[in-house]
Formats: sequence, C-alpha cells, structure tokens
Amino acid sequence: MTDIYEGPATLVIGDEETPVTAALRSGSGTTPGPWSGTVRADGLDLSFWPAVQSGGVVILMPDGRRGTAQIDMDAESGSATLSGRGSAPF
Repeated sequence: MTDIYEGPATLVIGDEETPVTAALRSGSGTTPGPWSGTVRADGLDLSFWPAVQSGGVVILMPDGRRGTAQIDMDAESGSATLSGRGSAPF
C-alpha cells in the first residue's frame, strides 16, 4: 500500500527552519521502508547546500512527526527532492 502526504511541512537545515509545501510518498510495503518526494518553498536557500551534503535534512510534519532525508536541490525550479529511510514521517 502506498501512503501519500501533500501539504505543509517544515524543512530543517542546521538551525534554520523553512516552511515548505511537501508531496511525499512511501510504498515499499515494508515497515520501516524508504520514502521520497519533493518540497517547494519561496526562498529555499541554496547557501545551505554544503551543510546539506554532509548530513542531510530533517522534515518536520505539522503533527510533530519528523524524518531524516538526503536532499537534491534544484536552483532553477526552487524545488528539492527528498529520499528518506526508516519510518515515513506521515
């Protein structure tokens, strides 16, 4: 079964929190399994990129659940792709 979340979230990079719109999905059928998706935000700051490469990011959901992911940022579109492991935060 595939679980899908589309809505608000917070991307935490180091000490900075950025409100984002997330489109996330998990569907491996295993618990915990991989999950992935995209996030988009006005002003997603690419200056964080060196820190992100070394440790990934945290995505914080409105209900307080969180997940750790690797991120691939696209400067042209202002979006980022997340690839998470472990229990999906949604």
